[in-house]
Amino acid sequence: MPWISDRFVKNCIITSFLVCSILVGVFSYSHLTFAQPVFEISNVSPVIVPIEDSVLWDQSDNVSDTNIVSQDFLGVIFDTHDARAADDFLVPDGILWSIETVKVFGLYSNIPALSLDVVFFRDEGGFPGSKVDGCNFLNILPVEIDNPNFLINLPTPCVLRPGTYWMSVRANMLFLQHGQWWWYERTVQTLNPFVWENPLDGFDTGCTTFSYAQAECGADFPDLTFQLIGQEQLFPVVPALNTIGLITLFITLGFVLVVYFRRMKRQQSFK
Repeated sequence: MPWISDRFVKNCIITSFLVCSILVGVFSYSHLTFAQPVFEISNVSPVIVPIEDSVLWDQSDNVSDTNIVSQDFLGVIFDTHDARAADDFLVPDGILWSIETVKVFGLYSNIPALSLDVVFFRDEGGFPGSKVDGCNFLNILPVEIDNPNFLINLPTPCVLRPGTYWMSVRANMLFLQHGQWWWYERTVQTLNPFVWENPLDGFDTGCTTFSYAQAECGADFPDLTFQLIGQEQLFPVVPALNTIGLITLFITLGFVLVVYFRRMKRQQSFK
């Protein structure tokens, strides 16, 4: 009779399998429990060298030491934490903007993002409204993906008429593999405060739709840091008619109507 029975071997295999399963379960649960996305983080403010050429809108000053998450947590495990930040800007009256490049200032927790989403919204009552046609850029790459201060050359220019708009940048990242990207906040407010949303409320802020981040979601500061770079030109304006122009217009219309009715009368007389 062998010194180790078949039954003993089977029991060892079963026991080892159960122990391994328990360890894997505990490890996975612990990893998912303690490794959670972070809403906001503080870090040393970056040294920012503003781009001087063709800057249309500049909020690269007064950088805080606080960042806020703006990220699509790819996969299904952390979907409840998908969040988006956006800030507004103003295209002046009489000017047409062609935005070619967006620069935002941020921070990685681990390794670079897979891609970025850059979206422009129309303003509706002080909040982002509908997306601007031709200005919704998904899964694009910045000049240097390793640099969390994203310099993003847009695939096609975003052309905007005068008015208020909102711009959002969001990083696409797998949380457990890549970590997070946070967008640096700004201590000074220009126009409306920046907004933030977390539709499934994974961060437990209650901001499931766009809300003012500092006043309603618990952010530290009122604005975000970014630059818009591109070209501007005069917006074509239809000149207003003065009194003489209006008189001339009415005389011309009257003359056209007289000629038209005389022609119609003449055609009827030949019938």
